[in-house]
Amino acid sequence: MDANAKFEVTYGDSSLFNKPVKDGFVAARFGETVLTFNSIEELCGYCVGSGLAPYNVAVRKIVRIPTWTKEDQIAGRYPAVGCLVKEKNTPAYCGYECTVIGEHDGKYCLQFDDGSMRFEYLTGIEPVETPAEKAQREEDEFVDSLKSIEIHDGTVSSFFNQGARAAYRKLKGGE
Repeated sequence: MDANAKFEVTYGDSSLFNKPVKDGFVAARFGETVLTFNSIEELCGYCVGSGLAPYNVAVRKIVRIPTWTKEDQIAGRYPAVGCLVKEKNTPAYCGYECTVIGEHDGKYCLQFDDGSMRFEYLTGIEPVETPAEKAQREEDEFVDSLKSIEIHDGTVSSFFNQGARAAYRKLKGGE
């Protein structure tokens, strides 16, 4: 399951999924034993084949956690309720990640990890940087920093950029 998804129990006792086997979409208790299955049909097949009937059953589904990326922001798309954003206007909260829990009249209601909430306009929030975006930003900053280095009375030219990128990636453990 990817990082932008989570399980949500849609029927039954969610504690059935807390047992050692945590995968599967259906969990059933047979006496003291909890088994998980990938579908109701698989559970039914097990019951028919074993002659056993479960005491408790729970069903869950995968729910995609909404995301809002820099690309979305540039394209003019708005953050959806449930996605993570960064607050950027208020000094006490600047840079903190928070969850969008609602929107009204162009103001977004943000909830922080400590439970506190505040309203902020779209201009006061920004997307949380993904690992790929962070890696690209750091690489760009490294290459840009080399452009100001003077070698033999001149700055590093743009033809050097590809070599600098390759060196940066090598230093970071890539390529």
